[in-house]
Amino acid sequence: MLRCEQAALLIREAAKTRQRGLSAAFLNGAVFHLVSAYRYHLRAIAKGSGLQHPQEIIDIEQLLEELGDAATCTAEVQEILNLNAQPESWLNQCVAAHEQLINGVLPTVADSQLGDIPLRREDSMSPKRLTVELVGGWNHEMSAMQRRHLETMHEY
Repeated sequence: MLRCEQAALLIREAAKTRQRGLSAAFLNGAVFHLVSAYRYHLRAIAKGSGLQHPQEIIDIEQLLEELGDAATCTAEVQEILNLNAQPESWLNQCVAAHEQLINGVLPTVADSQLGDIPLRREDSMSPKRLTVELVGGWNHEMSAMQRRHLETMHEY
């Protein structure tokens, strides 16, 4: 939840600034925090499932591999699998934006002066631009998913 709060702070700063390059930097930082929140969440699920090395989990595929047959039993894993199966889901868009940023798809000076950062994805996902609304939506969804999952995990 802390990473989502940090992302929210960066998103608010992006919304306040008039400098597009600075806004883009804030939004990029928010994306990094959101993917970090996602990975920490997967690790919390792994730890709650009794896996030996939850700190090594970085994506749902790896979590599934480690969980084996038990993976289909948890509502948390099933929700993430459902999101992962939808190419246009908020989770896939956020992870794709992160991948683009770490793979060097950064704005040129001209891009920064013109506006939001265009994101390209190699597969069928349509191009997206990082905007306050888009990244804010991802943050809202990530926070809501984490809250739901924490409530469910605490019940058991």
